[in-house]
Amino acid sequence: LSRIVNDFSSNLINELNFNIEALNADKFKRLILKVDEENLIKIPKIYPEYSNEKIIMMELIEGVPFTEKDNLPIKTEELYDQVYKVMRLLFKVFFQEGFFHADLHGGNFFYLDNGQLGLIDFGLMGTSSKKGRKSLMAIIYSMLSFDYENLTYEFLDVADYESMPNIDLLMSDMRQTLSPFVGLLPSQINFSAILKTSIDTLRKHKVFLPREWFLLFRSLM
Repeated sequence: LSRIVNDFSSNLINELNFNIEALNADKFKRLILKVDEENLIKIPKIYPEYSNEKIIMMELIEGVPFTEKDNLPIKTEELYDQVYKVMRLLFKVFFQEGFFHADLHGGNFFYLDNGQLGLIDFGLMGTSSKKGRKSLMAIIYSMLSFDYENLTYEFLDVADYESMPNIDLLMSDMRQTLSPFVGLLPSQINFSAILKTSIDTLRKHKVFLPREWFLLFRSLM
């Protein structure tokens, strides 16, 4: 419980400091512009002269949030290709720069009047080292190939624990947890469900993901 409270406290303090959000938005905008050749994503401009720790002033973007899909001016299936391209750009920024938006819910995505996708709310961002990004790829590959042994060791390599867990038991529980997904095609797999059940299994064995990994998995889900 103390880990949860401490992480929540740290995240909340950062999210309430709008100087941090302004810096995050500017950095993310620069990184997106480097890869967004089709100009698919709109990151609002920040006005630092009118912003401080308690107030953030940003450019107005006019559009419909994804949480109001019934009000979108186009059919949702017509957005699939565009959203797919945008998600590829977000992953590209992550794997190249190690910087990612950790709060990618529908209320932060907008379909804009000019056809772009707008993204807001940069209070909760995450970073990952090159080693962390390589570990993530290994974890995802192990999940999708159901390599329980490698998955267990990859998790232990990045996780926190006070004493070494029983690896054979952890591996067995991981196998049992992921067995319902065996045999499914990648397109049929609920990746969020795999992540959640894997994290729950780690927690059962008192193995905990560091804050940056929790943010990363939250963003993926």
